Amino acid sequence: MANNDELANAAAQGDIGKVTQLLRNGADPNGVNSFGRTPIQVMKMGCPLICQLLLKHGADPNRQDNLQIALIHDVARDGFLDTLKILVEIGMADTNLRDNNNCLPIDLAKQNSHWDVVKYLDVRKLFSINGPGSAGFRHKINKLQLRASQNFRRFTMRRTFKSGYQKRKRKHQLEEQLK
Repeated sequence: MANNDELANAAAQGDIGKVTQLLRNGADPNGVNSFGRTPIQVMKMGCPLICQLLLKHGADPNRQDNLQIALIHDVARDGFLDTLKILVEIGMADTNLRDNNNCLPIDLAKQNSHWDVVKYLDVRKLFSINGPGSAGFRHKINKLQLRASQNFRRFTMRRTFKSGYQKRKRKHQLEEQLK
């Protein structure tokens, strides 16, 4: 239990050196601390390296607490996109995991206006990338994701540019008519 508390505390503080040392010495990445939580559940969300380290040592990214909240819910709600990417792409976290309020991670990101997180999760939903079944297609899907987001960006930029151009053109035509 002391080793589990030590690992959870180091993860919560964002101490990558201590986390690395404890994992090398055999600490269980799924070990429960004295508050009933695992290191990945209490980790400092702004430290994607700690998340990556815990996942590579076998931490369960889909583990939920007594309120059915997993790290993916916390990360999406608070807008930590880098950590979310590690959770999903390396840890194969389930993006369709619901919390006790029946909310998906994308719902929590929308509620808190984290649009970069919403866009990332939305693209993953578009390609039905959610969890262990997609492991073999990771490289292909990441390229598809990138292409889809680039095409979406181009489309919205073109549409914005065209609408602005058309408004200026109409305004110029009205000014010409008034002269």
